[in-house]
Amino acid sequence: MVEFVDPALVEEDLESSPLISGPWLFHPKDEGVGLGDFLGPFQFCIFFKKLSGEEFFPTSNSLLHGTHVPSSQEIDRMVTDLEKQIEKRDKYSRRRPYNDDADIDYINERNAKFNKKAERFYGKYTAEIKQNLERGTAV
Repeated sequence: MVEFVDPALVEEDLESSPLISGPWLFHPKDEGVGLGDFLGPFQFCIFFKKLSGEEFFPTSNSLLHGTHVPSSQEIDRMVTDLEKQIEKRDKYSRRRPYNDDADIDYINERNAKFNKKAERFYGKYTAEIKQNLERGTAV
């Protein structure tokens, strides 16, 4: 038989728990998520664990999978957080703009990357040769 546990004892365990100061809060700058959002389910979990004893831990015969139903507020908060992440990701695009005025010295994208690398490493040595080829005075 399971005996009743005083909620005051649970609160004492909760105050001394290392999870309160741990890395459970993934977005510390988010104003919508606070310690209260975490403590409600956490207190219930500790209380239920003390209440049920060894039966708290799942076994091969327990059917706990899929029993949690999130509230609509939690779903809305998650959706707004994901939308903020998408907006932030779109703002910091690393795609470089295409320059129409640049000389075309490549036949495909892979060759363009190779030419950029070659120009970066050997450009100062081949600048004079390129100028002579463009003028038509190359030897």
